[in-house]
Amino acid sequence: MFSNPALVAPFAHRPLLPFVARQVTGWFDVRFFDGFEITTTVAVIAQLIAVYGLAQHFSKRFAPALIATGVIALSTYNVKFLLHDFYRPDSLAFPLLALAMWALFRRIDWLVIGTCAVGLLTREFMIIPPVLLCYIYGRELLVNPRRVGSWLMLALTIAVTGAAVLAPRLIIDAARSDAAIAQTDALLRVFHPARLLNLVLVMAAYCLPLAILAGGTRWRTAWDQLAGKRDLLALYCLGVLGLSLIGGTDLPRFAAYLYIPLVIGLTLLLDDGINGWEVAYLLIAWAVFNRTFSAIPQTDLDAYLDAYRGYNQRISLVTLWWIVESVGWILGAWGLKRLIIAFNFRRL
Repeated sequence: MFSNPALVAPFAHRPLLPFVARQVTGWFDVRFFDGFEITTTVAVIAQLIAVYGLAQHFSKRFAPALIATGVIALSTYNVKFLLHDFYRPDSLAFPLLALAMWALFRRIDWLVIGTCAVGLLTREFMIIPPVLLCYIYGRELLVNPRRVGSWLMLALTIAVTGAAVLAPRLIIDAARSDAAIAQTDALLRVFHPARLLNLVLVMAAYCLPLAILAGGTRWRTAWDQLAGKRDLLALYCLGVLGLSLIGGTDLPRFAAYLYIPLVIGLTLLLDDGINGWEVAYLLIAWAVFNRTFSAIPQTDLDAYLDAYRGYNQRISLVTLWWIVESVGWILGAWGLKRLIIAFNFRRL
């Protein structure tokens, strides 16, 4: 790590996963590859546990939290892709981010700061909870500027987060940077119309489960229950969008960081009491849409990139089919709701 002349940023500045994998390799006396596989598998399980805990914060009922967790389990880039490519640091970032957001909503501020200080060694998306925490302190100080505790915690959050961001970049020397914003044609790469279109599409597609459940008074009820948290979730989404915009080529992997508002939204919608047929339709539709149980193409590069459905500037007939499929699932959900009303099926 410290004497490798071939290190490339920003990947070199995300050392936590290879560090943990190396420790696991020594503990279990296995190959380095197996160390990554074990670490990623445990991290994926931890992600689902953390997601369930986050969902439970918004609903004390077992079923809504479990179903929302099931949606994440079926999501390609939250689980399937990580178990296919063990070397992605997202595997550690996802559980840490869910833990940090759970702590943020419960105002366990020290846990937010500590978790994100560690998590920033995995992915830059971990900067979002400390920024939200600073926003909360700023909001408190606007009401009462004399709150010494808020000033001290604001300073501590900025100092610890800043150190976590800067330390790996100062200590680990990368030979070059492959970050999109570090290239000579950065503006063309980042704001290319095809890339922007794909970014919008992948973000919208990740919210498909919310569109499937939408209807009636559910949205209004969920909206009312988010009182006091709407601004935090809006800022979170803007953070994901901003970091995705200046990120690399794997846009669907960035969109997967919307899993926090997705889980919260699903939990609140499901807590309103959803018919069992709708739940079954949701899980089947999401699994089919994500190709959860299909193999990821390995031998054909075009097929592999098409499987991303939103890779960088790549737009093809697959993109059109992807849009049509999304609309089809939404229309199917609307039709199912009409049938449930017509035949008065029991609710979950």
